[in-house]
Amino acid sequence: MTEEYTEPSDDRDGDRRRSAWLSWAVLAIVFVVVIWVFLHYGQVPASSGSRTSNSMLTAATVPNVVGMTGDAATEMLKRAGFVAEVDSAFSSKVTPGTVASQKPRAGTKLVKGGLVVVVVAFSVGSESGTAEGMEAADNRVPSVVGLTELRADELLENDGYNLSCTGGYTKTRPRGVIYSQSPEPGEISPLGSTVEAKMSLGPPPPGQVQVPDTIGMTPYRATQALKVAGLDPRSMIQWRDGSSGIVFQQDPAPGVLAAEGSRVFILSGE
Repeated sequence: MTEEYTEPSDDRDGDRRRSAWLSWAVLAIVFVVVIWVFLHYGQVPASSGSRTSNSMLTAATVPNVVGMTGDAATEMLKRAGFVAEVDSAFSSKVTPGTVASQKPRAGTKLVKGGLVVVVVAFSVGSESGTAEGMEAADNRVPSVVGLTELRADELLENDGYNLSCTGGYTKTRPRGVIYSQSPEPGEISPLGSTVEAKMSLGPPPPGQVQVPDTIGMTPYRATQALKVAGLDPRSMIQWRDGSSGIVFQQDPAPGVLAAEGSRVFILSGE
């Protein structure tokens, strides 16, 4: 009969004790590492969720401060969470000392802490400046040629201008793209003024051309512009006070379609 071997209980107890001590040792090492990271970096790294919430930007609507005094406008913008920068410009239409324009315009969504420029009007000879300083306070008109109407309106609004867009036929730009503007890009124009733009309707129908606008040109320039467009200019002169040497009327009117080679009558002052 075979005798069964039984492992001594003392050995089993010793293994259990060694396993428990090993687990405690690992926990102790982890605890020491966490303490070291906390002391070394000053804080326990935040979770990705908390980083997102802390860095989230808040937008607010820019209030309307036009017509207020500079101090009142600055205070209102400050209460709304924005930073105000006060500029000045000559104006004969707005009460001196009040805000003539602002950039961005009222109603624009802007991140809190963003900059809002307010232009305070002054009169000729006032302590704020003189009429000669008017141009320095105005902005240069940005170029919107090559942009869609939506993008141009957004760009001009951000720069403090308004957009008036009309359609015109042209071969130089694809349909829906602006091909000319007035004032020209880079010209100085007061904040709040309107930029007139022409948006392409595509090329004109076969055999037709769009009559160019010659109003305000000299008869020679008007004649050349009509010839380049493929039309037959006929120049006439009539006495008119203040329009000497300048075209003040034309027929057909600017922008209409006419058959190639059609006559266009221009009337200039004497």
